[in-house]
Amino acid sequence: MDYLGKLHAMMHDSDNIHTLIAGDFNCSPGSRFFDEFKSFCNDNNMVVLILVLLVIYIHMLAMMV
Repeated sequence: MDYLGKLHAMMHDSDNIHTLIAGDFNCSPGSRFFDEFKSFCNDNNMVVLILVLLVIYIHMLAMMV
């Protein structure tokens, strides 16, 4: 995707140690764009935070039962 290429270029050209990219990317697990977005995040050592929070939340709920 064009936007992922632009994000990659901005991160690569930056001298920043940490990068936060926030927004609604309109991709959820199972959508046609999600696999590419997830690969982009993995390739750039990034975490899709909403998924991480969801897994923690589900684990906490399971422990409460």
